[in-house]
Amino acid sequence: MAIKTSSAKAKGRELQKHCRDRILAVFYLQEGDAASTSMGAQGVDIPLSPHARKYCPLSIECKNVKKLDLPGAMRQATANKYKDTYPVVVHKPYRVGFNESLVTLRFEDLLAILEKLNKCRE
Repeated sequence: MAIKTSSAKAKGRELQKHCRDRILAVFYLQEGDAASTSMGAQGVDIPLSPHARKYCPLSIECKNVKKLDLPGAMRQATANKYKDTYPVVVHKPYRVGFNESLVTLRFEDLLAILEKLNKCRE
Protein backbone atom coordinates (compact mmCIF):
# COMPACT_ATOMS: atom_id res chain seq x y z
CA MET A 1 0.00 0.00 0.00
CA ALA A 2 1.42 3.38 -1.04
CA ILE A 3 1.67 6.15 1.51
CA LYS A 4 -0.59 9.17 0.95
CA THR A 5 1.13 12.35 -0.22
CA SER A 6 -0.12 14.20 2.86
CA SER A 7 1.31 11.49 5.15
CA ALA A 8 4.64 11.57 3.33
CA LYS A 9 4.86 15.35 3.69
CA ALA A 10 3.96 15.10 7.38
CA LYS A 11 6.83 12.61 7.89
CA GLY A 12 9.20 14.99 6.14
CA ARG A 13 8.01 17.94 8.22
CA GLU A 14 8.48 15.90 11.40
CA LEU A 15 12.13 15.19 10.54
CA GLN A 16 12.76 18.84 9.62
CA LYS A 17 11.27 20.08 12.88
CA HIS A 18 13.31 17.54 14.84
CA CYS A 19 16.52 18.78 13.15
CA ARG A 20 15.62 22.43 13.72
CA ASP A 21 14.77 21.85 17.39
CA ARG A 22 17.97 19.89 18.07
CA ILE A 23 20.15 22.56 16.41
CA LEU A 24 18.49 25.30 18.47
CA ALA A 25 18.94 23.31 21.68
CA VAL A 26 22.50 22.07 21.17
CA PHE A 27 23.91 25.47 20.20
CA TYR A 28 21.71 27.53 22.57
CA LEU A 29 20.30 29.54 19.67
CA GLN A 30 17.20 31.72 19.48
CA GLU A 31 13.99 30.60 17.77
CA GLY A 32 14.68 32.73 14.67
CA ASP A 33 18.15 31.28 14.11
CA ALA A 34 16.83 28.06 12.53
CA ALA A 35 13.60 27.24 10.73
CA SER A 36 11.83 24.38 9.01
CA THR A 37 10.78 25.19 5.46
CA SER A 38 7.48 24.23 3.88
CA MET A 39 7.47 21.10 1.76
CA GLY A 40 8.56 21.82 -1.79
CA ALA A 41 10.22 25.15 -0.95
CA GLN A 42 13.43 26.04 -2.77
CA GLY A 43 16.76 25.94 -0.95
CA VAL A 44 17.91 24.15 2.17
CA ASP A 45 15.38 22.41 4.39
CA ILE A 46 16.71 24.00 7.59
CA PRO A 47 17.54 27.66 6.88
CA LEU A 48 20.05 28.95 9.41
CA SER A 49 20.78 32.57 10.23
CA PRO A 50 24.34 33.83 9.65
CA HIS A 51 24.77 33.71 13.45
CA ALA A 52 23.67 30.05 13.58
CA ARG A 53 26.00 29.11 10.71
CA LYS A 54 28.96 30.21 12.84
CA TYR A 55 28.13 27.38 15.24
CA CYS A 56 26.59 24.90 12.84
CA PRO A 57 28.18 25.36 9.38
CA LEU A 58 25.85 22.90 7.64
CA SER A 59 23.42 23.10 4.76
CA ILE A 60 20.86 20.46 5.62
CA GLU A 61 18.64 18.44 3.30
CA CYS A 62 16.14 16.21 5.15
CA LYS A 63 14.79 12.97 3.70
CA ASN A 64 12.27 10.76 5.47
CA VAL A 65 11.41 8.38 2.65
CA LYS A 66 11.03 4.67 2.11
CA LYS A 67 13.51 4.56 -0.76
CA LEU A 68 16.30 7.13 -0.63
CA ASP A 69 18.18 8.33 -3.71
CA LEU A 70 21.25 9.29 -1.70
CA PRO A 71 23.37 10.56 -4.61
CA GLY A 72 20.42 12.71 -5.74
CA ALA A 73 19.88 14.01 -2.22
CA MET A 74 23.57 14.92 -1.90
CA ARG A 75 23.46 16.72 -5.27
CA GLN A 76 20.42 18.65 -4.01
CA ALA A 77 22.14 19.54 -0.72
CA THR A 78 25.26 20.65 -2.59
CA ALA A 79 23.30 22.74 -5.09
CA ASN A 80 21.37 24.52 -2.32
CA LYS A 81 24.20 24.98 0.19
CA TYR A 82 25.12 28.25 1.82
CA LYS A 83 28.57 29.67 1.17
CA ASP A 84 31.20 28.30 3.59
CA THR A 85 29.02 25.44 4.83
CA TYR A 86 29.06 21.69 4.36
CA PRO A 87 26.19 19.97 2.55
CA VAL A 88 24.64 17.13 4.53
CA VAL A 89 21.65 14.85 4.13
CA VAL A 90 19.76 13.93 7.30
CA HIS A 91 17.74 10.82 6.60
CA LYS A 92 15.64 8.43 8.57
CA PRO A 93 15.72 4.82 7.39
CA TYR A 94 12.32 3.34 6.75
CA ARG A 95 12.76 0.14 8.75
CA VAL A 96 10.96 -1.39 11.65
CA GLY A 97 13.15 -1.34 14.74
CA PHE A 98 15.48 1.46 13.56
CA ASN A 99 14.21 4.89 14.43
CA GLU A 100 17.38 6.98 14.47
CA SER A 101 18.21 9.81 12.09
CA LEU A 102 21.43 9.38 10.14
CA VAL A 103 23.68 11.93 8.44
CA THR A 104 25.49 11.55 5.15
CA LEU A 105 28.26 13.91 4.17
CA ARG A 106 31.37 13.74 2.06
CA PHE A 107 34.35 12.20 3.83
CA GLU A 108 36.54 15.20 2.97
CA ASP A 109 33.95 17.49 4.60
CA LEU A 110 33.97 15.35 7.75
CA LEU A 111 37.77 15.64 7.89
CA ALA A 112 37.57 19.42 7.39
CA ILE A 113 35.04 19.74 10.25
CA LEU A 114 37.23 17.61 12.54
CA GLU A 115 40.31 19.61 11.58
CA LYS A 116 38.55 22.87 12.55
CA LEU A 117 37.40 21.31 15.81
CA ASN A 118 40.96 20.22 16.66
CA LYS A 119 42.33 23.71 15.90
CA CYS A 120 39.81 25.16 18.37
CA ARG A 121 41.19 22.85 21.06
CA GLU A 122 44.77 24.05 20.59
